[in-house]
Amino acid sequence: MYNPDYKREEREALHITIDMFGGNCPVQAEGFIKGAPFYFRSRGESWSFGVGDDPVGNPNWEHMEFYGVWPDAGWITEEQAMDFIIKAATMWTEGKEPGKLTDDTERWEQRDKAIRDILNKMKP
Repeated sequence: MYNPDYKREEREALHITIDMFGGNCPVQAEGFIKGAPFYFRSRGESWSFGVGDDPVGNPNWEHMEFYGVWPDAGWITEEQAMDFIIKAATMWTEGKEPGKLTDDTERWEQRDKAIRDILNKMKP
């Protein structure tokens, strides 16, 4: 359950308000940062934080990072999600360039292994 007191001082310093927060696969949050709409999403093997008039479909600024291997990112805790939100919000307020996901052979191999492991567990 969302704890509104977790990292309250950091959120207030960044002028973050949370309108919606929670879930699994994906973990999501919506709100405002300094009056601009934001959307956070963590699913599969990555998380993203977008800011702008359409932060879901066409953010003006979007930071993304890998987290674990598929499906780890969909099962992060709410505290982890808030930590990621604060990290990205700090980058945005400081005018830093957002991170983008880059894929490589090793990551594809990790993803494939994780999916095979899950499918093997499902076999009768």
